[in-house]
Amino acid sequence: MDVIDFMDVDGGGEIDAVEFTSAVHAARRNEIDDEHILKMMLAIDNELKLKQIKIADLFRMLDESGDGSLSRDELRAGLQILVSSNENVEQKRALALARRQAAERKWKLSQEKSEEVKSWLDRPESLPLTLTALSPER
Repeated sequence: MDVIDFMDVDGGGEIDAVEFTSAVHAARRNEIDDEHILKMMLAIDNELKLKQIKIADLFRMLDESGDGSLSRDELRAGLQILVSSNENVEQKRALALARRQAAERKWKLSQEKSEEVKSWLDRPESLPLTLTALSPER
């Protein structure tokens, strides 16, 4: 049994809004015995929470034909997009974090260099030897 078969309670070959909602709620209440299906349903629920999407809204988004039920193809394609778009979000977050950390390191280095230069201006004797020869006071 796969996730789609699990959701299709009436065996009609398509998933209606009640079946879809019931499956998500069953996962939330940990009422699914099949570990693989439970994992998949919890992943769907997690995506709903991460993206702050209501179950009914997700159902309508997945229902491309607008007929009030999800075919296997609509559900499969929609869930792949839902999960893969989260991967893109995670990649963007990781990239933004890396950029922010690099900028903070650069700022810290520039602050350290600024402090070093200020100390040289206050005390020319602290200039490195290579710069001491260029100092106008000598």
